[in-house]
Amino acid sequence: MKLFEIGKYISLIYLMINLLSSLFWPLGDLFFFENYLFLPALIFAVYIFFKSSIIYKKVVVSLLSLFVFYIVLELINKGSINLPHILYLMRWVKYGVLFLIAIYFYQNTSLNKSALIFKGLFLLVGAVNILILVNIQGTGVLLQEYFTTYKPSFLLSNFYEPGVFRLSGSMNNPNDNAVILGVFILFFTMHERFRDFYFAFFAIVLLLLTQSRTAIVSLIIISFIVLLYSFGRHQISKRKLLIFTGLTVLLLAFISLFNLHYLGSIFTGEAFQSNSVMIRVENFFEVVNVSPKTLYIGNGVIDDQLDLYGTYLDSEITLTIAQFGLLGLLAWFIFVVSATLFWSREKVNFKLWVSLFFLYIGTSFTNLSFFSTQLGVIFFVFLALAINIERENKIGSTR
Repeated sequence: MKLFEIGKYISLIYLMINLLSSLFWPLGDLFFFENYLFLPALIFAVYIFFKSSIIYKKVVVSLLSLFVFYIVLELINKGSINLPHILYLMRWVKYGVLFLIAIYFYQNTSLNKSALIFKGLFLLVGAVNILILVNIQGTGVLLQEYFTTYKPSFLLSNFYEPGVFRLSGSMNNPNDNAVILGVFILFFTMHERFRDFYFAFFAIVLLLLTQSRTAIVSLIIISFIVLLYSFGRHQISKRKLLIFTGLTVLLLAFISLFNLHYLGSIFTGEAFQSNSVMIRVENFFEVVNVSPKTLYIGNGVIDDQLDLYGTYLDSEITLTIAQFGLLGLLAWFIFVVSATLFWSREKVNFKLWVSLFFLYIGTSFTNLSFFSTQLGVIFFVFLALAINIERENKIGSTR
């Protein structure tokens, strides 16, 4: 009994450290205490795994299968496996551990407390974004420098070149910030326990200031599909339609006030011909135009992208091919498809569950999603909140 309680509280600390460091810790600066807690958290997650519903097991098994498959490809490519590469691929195991632990504590936390914690996290994220935006006595510059240590050019352009400001908040870049804000938007509009249109509007305003066209396009497509789905099932009430119309008018006013011309490029097609997109397209073709063997199984884990390609591969799809080839991309795609299909109407908020995957898939073309530990942690911790919890059947209640 005591061991169970110790494991539970260690796992809670591990979950909170990962959640808070992913939202408020600079990318690349590992929070030193985290690794010491992984093993007891893993043991506790194994306990949850054998006590939990089949749907949770399928998602975790998919993650473990992807980890094992990438280990095999790494072994084929390098002939051996070194510890740093194992740790790099262990993120897939880590995601499974955090997913199970998040489910456990969500299931054993009151609904009101869960909503308060969730909204509190968003308000902290929003506060960082606002402080950077208003930049009172240079506070925004200092915060931006803290979170974007490895991108001094971005800091320079953001604050010293008129008209190019892009809000990156507590993330390393504005695209990552847009993904995080997109996740909050989906929860505030789709999750019945976290739904709050005022919070959603605030998140959308911050999202627009990131100028991340990939995330915005992904969310527009998701919204369109969800609206069609809801209309087809007659789930749109007059009240919801009125709220949606009011928020749309306010957003149009905000866009006009801040003169956000970049949004027009999404509809004219210029956004898909921008320099950043063209660079990613060039990187993609450079990666695939290699020997057949490398194209099929990749290079293995890449320690230095700059040394191998002369640039960073800011695309989940391109990076997956570069490291694990088309076979690795196929495995990644199977994981995404299978995980989106592991649902039942009774146990998963279907619209939210699938929308979260669609957001990450959409941004993976021009951004790292699951291969970014910050975004990956947020995804799987929040994915656990898309489970419709049955309070009377708590995990571990029969221990």
